[in-house]
Amino acid sequence: MNITLLAKKGGVGKSTLSILLYEAFRQAGKSVSLKDWDAQGTSSKALELILGAEIAAKQPPKPDIIIYDTPPSLEHTATATAVLNADIVLVVTSPPLLISGKRTTLSVLCRGKTATLQSG
Repeated sequence: MNITLLAKKGGVGKSTLSILLYEAFRQAGKSVSLKDWDAQGTSSKALELILGAEIAAKQPPKPDIIIYDTPPSLEHTATATAVLNADIVLVVTSPPLLISGKRTTLSVLCRGKTATLQSG
């Protein structure tokens, strides 16, 4: 399963959520790979602190779950690649999310994919 974390801007908790998901799946016995494609490398640095550099550097050859921490930009090539590879896209926002921001985010998610928007 491929999970992409997507954000229009930085500082909304995308890297924090990627680390929490990584650890939750790892504790559930899944093999997990974290692809930190954000230039700041926050997720990678956090994993090194939590697990140690040697363990964090080891990536399973065929993980059950791949988590993509993408750059804080909807136009970045890495973001588009991660969205196209995703089984699940989590859009991380900080409240309040403006309607114009939703439309921009949804248009990126819908390129080349069928999207279902659910509320509640």
